[in-house]
Amino acid sequence: MKSLIITQFVVIAMFLPVLALGQQRPGLTAGLHLTETGQQFGIGLNVSTPAFARGMLAVRATGTMSYYEVPGTTEQPMDWSRFAQARLGLVSYAPVCACGVRVYGETGPATFRPNPAFADGGWQVGWYGLFGAEFLMSEQSLFFFEMGGQGISSDRAGMPGDYPSIANGFIAAAGFRIQAGRK
Repeated sequence: MKSLIITQFVVIAMFLPVLALGQQRPGLTAGLHLTETGQQFGIGLNVSTPAFARGMLAVRATGTMSYYEVPGTTEQPMDWSRFAQARLGLVSYAPVCACGVRVYGETGPATFRPNPAFADGGWQVGWYGLFGAEFLMSEQSLFFFEMGGQGISSDRAGMPGDYPSIANGFIAAAGFRIQAGRK
């Protein structure tokens, strides 16, 4: 009986730091991520405001430089072309579980600008939604992954009609964030 009480005490003591992380609200975060949006690979930066509304909401801005596979022709081989993507979303956090994982949903407007090398249009606007999880590695750092979808009309992007869709479809991202000012 005495060994059971000691074992329970040790187990609780091991999880106290993680439980303490869960009681705090997310602070200002900045991070780097790798992403794939509709079969276009990208690398980008993201910044989130400190949480508000009892630690349940934040605003996140994301900018990504993505790469589009320009189809080859008989005269010219396939080529990779860069294009910019940006998103501004409202993040809704769930409470942190005892294991140090914080899940969230995010939605908002999304935009992209095709590279003038293969399209003559300007910025195109659409909408995105995703869900994700942040793994709290310490009070200042966390890893995350996200999955969702994005829809942006590329009809007016000035792309040739036989090109595949750009910046549309399934979103998958992973990266890390540095966190400051946790409450």
